[in-house]
Parts: sequence; structure tokens; C-alpha cells
Amino acid sequence: MYNPIVRTDYHSLPVLKRDEIDDIAERFLRDYQPDVFTNPTAIDIDGFLEGYLKATPDYQYLSNNMIYLGMTVFQDTNSIPVFNPYKNEAEYFSAKANTVIFDTRLVEEANQEHRYRFTAGHECGHLIFHRPYFLRQHRLRMQFGIDDDIILQCRRTDLPGAKKGRLKTDSDWLEWQANQFSGSFLMPKSAVMAIVNDYGTTPAGVYRALNEIEETFNMSTEAVINRLRNLGVLKAAVKDTTIPLLF
Repeated sequence: MYNPIVRTDYHSLPVLKRDEIDDIAERFLRDYQPDVFTNPTAIDIDGFLEGYLKATPDYQYLSNNMIYLGMTVFQDTNSIPVFNPYKNEAEYFSAKANTVIFDTRLVEEANQEHRYRFTAGHECGHLIFHRPYFLRQHRLRMQFGIDDDIILQCRRTDLPGAKKGRLKTDSDWLEWQANQFSGSFLMPKSAVMAIVNDYGTTPAGVYRALNEIEETFNMSTEAVINRLRNLGVLKAAVKDTTIPLLF
């Protein structure tokens, strides 16, 4: 099993560049699903979460309005707030450490598959990068008599995430890193760029590549556009005024 060595700052927040996350994601894939580089296909994100990272998936209504899509649990707890739609009220739920909880509607409702896949990749990013940070925060709070749960709730607005230049707080960086990992893992750089190179970087070529990447990796248009922007593909393409309005 691949276990990346990640630089951290003085309070255990990972210090990661986008290229480093791309590299880490590909190293995981070369260990977990290496065929994706010779025969590109959708990444088995459920198998990675449960079989490779040994996390336990669970499904609850995390809110009444689906504001929270996923949650990572870093320690055993019996006080996770969830929503009971049958009683129309909040209640508490128990979960073991290394549990990832998804909002039930991501798997119950139609047209949520892409959002579910990106959310799952996002929570994998938290599991891989952020356990030391939250354990340290918990130890510090315990010194002041604050014994709260180590869980990380991910809001709907965290996906696919804020621009890097706007990141200010630790929370901003945690969500940015998880978003970057999800895109990098579900759409690996080497495989994506191979598709782009097949079509070329003219606006029409990028548009066709975008469609193929969507279909190949089973991702949303929005996620693919963000990925191509991060890889610098769209930055070059948009200089041509014939680029489709989608961009």
C-alpha cells in the first residue's frame, strides 16, 4: 500500500502544491488501479475508499437541505448530528473512526452519481492527508477541557472548491487539498493529457477531449472543466474566440 510522505506546517496542516497532489494521486493509482494508464476507464472510487483505504462507508441524511454531502470521522463517536426526515428533526448517530458518511440522497436520487463520485474522492483526500491535523487539534482542545468529536463535515459549497488565491484559513486549505485530490485521482493527469494530446489544443479539439474525458472517467462537465483549467489546457484554448461558450 502506498503511503505518501507529506510536508506539514507547525500545526500539522499539509503543505502541498497542485503538482504534488497530481503525483500522489497517480502513485496511488499505479498501486491500486494501474490499468487506467493503458486502458483509461472510470476509477473504482468505492473500492479505493473501502478496500484500499480500509474506510467504512455509511449513508445518513446529513442535513434537511443537503448542505452537507459528506463527512469524515477520525475517532469513535456517538454524537454525530444527522437529520431524521420521518420525524423532521435532528438526532444523533454513532460511528467508528475511519468512517465516511455520505448524504443518503447522493445514492437515492437520480442524477447524483457524478456528485457522489467527486464527494467520495474528496473524502478520500481528507483520509489521506488530514488525520494528523485533526488529531493535533483534538489534543490541543483536550488541554483546555474541550472534548469534542474529530469529524469533518463537507458543505455542498466546498465542491468543487474555491480558487487557490482566495484561501485564507486552515479550513480553506483542507477543502482545497481534498478537492484537488479528488480531481487528480478520478481524472489522472497522465491519462487526461493523453486524451487532450490525441485531439489537440485547438478550441474544437479541447471540446472533443472534454466530452471524451467526461465519458471515460464518468465525471461531470463542471469537474472536467475545472480539471482542464488546473492542467492549463483551457487557459491556452480560451485565447481563441471560437471556443465554445461552455468555457
